[in-house]
Amino acid sequence: MAAFTIYTGFGRIPFFPLVPCSCGGVVRKMSWRLHLVFNVFFLLLSSLGIYTERKAKRQ
Repeated sequence: MAAFTIYTGFGRIPFFPLVPCSCGGVVRKMSWRLHLVFNVFFLLLSSLGIYTERKAKRQ
């Protein structure tokens, strides 16, 4: 997810001459900016889940 978020960030800035996206469904209709926000949100959410799980195992 982190790697795809970085890729999306590069898509947001004009890094690639042509940025293909094979996303499907609702995600296909998103702009690159919204894609980036979507990915960062889920990256943070998954990081919070990992942190919470590790904290619970330590107790």
